[in-house]
Amino acid sequence: MDGTIQENLDAVFNRIKIEYKRKNVPLRHRYPTLRVAQYKSGKVGHLAKLKGSGMQCKWLAAVLPAVFYEFMDKDNSKGQKSNHEKVYFMLKCIRESNEIITAKRLCFRYPAAASDRLIQLSFAIAQCATALIRAYHPDVPCFHFTLKTHLTLHIALSTKYTNPSMWDCSSGEDFMKICRRAIRGAMAGNRIHRTGCVALSKYLKALHVDWFADAAWWKLVTVDAP
Repeated sequence: MDGTIQENLDAVFNRIKIEYKRKNVPLRHRYPTLRVAQYKSGKVGHLAKLKGSGMQCKWLAAVLPAVFYEFMDKDNSKGQKSNHEKVYFMLKCIRESNEIITAKRLCFRYPAAASDRLIQLSFAIAQCATALIRAYHPDVPCFHFTLKTHLTLHIALSTKYTNPSMWDCSSGEDFMKICRRAIRGAMAGNRIHRTGCVALSKYLKALHVDWFADAAWWKLVTVDAP
């Protein structure tokens, strides 16, 4: 794109808003605005990392393929996939992965066909990401990029036996807020290796109380106790 960074971002975001409307993305899950500071910190050596809630990122992934295709370099005169084509392919794989996860969110485990397709897409995404990393950032350590990708592959491989949506915490990110509070409360008076155990113990106790809040013995203890 030929404009300044801000002009280019404004043009892209205007196209994103059009796709939001076309896809009927809920307002609460849309980015209200995009600023350069939301993905570029300005620090030397720091790579672009988009800031936003999990649901904002998820729904942005649903509209990005169409937006990227409009602005990408479509020249394929060399007869092999350009970096832009790799990005476009990866964005489509991410969108399809999200569609599978959403469609199968109520299953105890994924059907074999859906699981196999998600595994195929996850490895395709990882391969494209690796190729693009090598093209644009050849001197950056590999594991700086691949931690979440590595976990994504494990999740995809596990879908034959369980459903990753069973431990999903992206909706409003309330679960992360609760965990942060529990960990903060467990840090006092405990060494690092004990903090996780204490936080988990507190969370499980709270979960037990929540499950049995309507039980007769709990009402007896909380209501009739002197």
